[in-house]
Amino acid sequence: MKITRILLTLPLLFLSAATAVHAEPANMKGSPRYEDLAVTLLTPYITKEINQYYSKTLKNPPHFAPYYGTRISIESPSKEPNAFLVTVHVVPYIGAHVTVGEDDITFTVNPSGEVSTTQYTHTKDYKLPPSLADQYIGKQ
Repeated sequence: MKITRILLTLPLLFLSAATAVHAEPANMKGSPRYEDLAVTLLTPYITKEINQYYSKTLKNPPHFAPYYGTRISIESPSKEPNAFLVTVHVVPYIGAHVTVGEDDITFTVNPSGEVSTTQYTHTKDYKLPPSLADQYIGKQ
């Protein structure tokens, strides 16, 4: 009886032994943190450009989220070594993530920290569902 208990308990002890695990969040794998930082710092400028573009067609400005289709590329032009061209691909949405379009916005960031919009390219339109058709300007 005692031997049976020992034989049943030993495997449980080995199975419950603690092992060291190193985990990394999935969103950080292969994605340098400076890109996340750049999007965060550019958020007010991105929002301003999105609002300006969509104010012509939508009653309420759409939102964008860094985790929802946003991609970024950062280049250093040869003219000015400490200036950067930052191109952000955003997917603006209204309501519960109803996509209204896709846009590429290019910013120039100077060494002084000044940010200016170099180019805004609207690359794709998405039609709103009938339940949100009243969001278009001029629609009732």
